[in-house]
Amino acid sequence: MDFRKLQRSSSPITDYDYKCLKGMDASFFEYKLSSLNQNFIKQLLGWKVLTQTPLLPDHPINSLGKGTFLNTLEKNIDLSAPKSIHLAVTESGDLLGSAGFSSLDWAESHSKLYIFLDPKQSSEPRVWGRLISIVLHLLMRCAFTHFNFSKVSIETPNSDIVLVHTIEASGFRREAEFKDYTIINTELVDMIYASCTKESYLRTFPES
Repeated sequence: MDFRKLQRSSSPITDYDYKCLKGMDASFFEYKLSSLNQNFIKQLLGWKVLTQTPLLPDHPINSLGKGTFLNTLEKNIDLSAPKSIHLAVTESGDLLGSAGFSSLDWAESHSKLYIFLDPKQSSEPRVWGRLISIVLHLLMRCAFTHFNFSKVSIETPNSDIVLVHTIEASGFRREAEFKDYTIINTELVDMIYASCTKESYLRTFPES
C-alpha cells in the first residue's frame, strides 16, 4: 500500500474541531480523519453497546458515558495542548469509527493511540487489517509530522491476531506482554504493548 499518496484536504467545521489540528485533516483516497459531530457520537455509542470486539477498560469510548465524553471533547478542543483528541474515521463521508490520542504527554513528546471501529468491519479479516493499517498510518502521520512527537504507543489483547499482526506490520515494535493483565468480557486476557518512534516511521515512510 502506497501511503505516500496521503494528502491534506479541507473539510467543513463540525461540532468538535480541535484548535491544535487546524490544517491537519489527513486523508488516504476515500478514507479520512476528521472532526466528530453529534450524529457521529450517537453512532459510536450505539456501536459500543452492540460490539463483540473487546475494548480495554480504560478505552475512551468504553469508559465514558455520552455526557462525560461530550464534556471531555468540549474541554479540549480549544486547548493548544489537549489531554486527549478524539476524531472520526470516515469513508466517503460515512462513519467507520473513531480514533485518536489518549494520555497525551506534550512534555515527553509521547502519546497513546486508540482505534474503535464499527464492529461489522471486523467480519472480513483482510478488509479489517487493511482498514486498521490505514487508520494507524493517519494517526502516526499526525503525531510525527504535525505534532512532531518522538514516540507513540498502543495496547491490544494478544488474542486479536489480525490486529496484533497489523500493528507490527505498520512499524510498531512489541515492547512488552502482560500476562492476565486485565478483564475483558469477563475473562482475564494477556495484553501486548507496542510502540513506534518517529525515526522508525520516517525511515519506513520517508515522504510522509
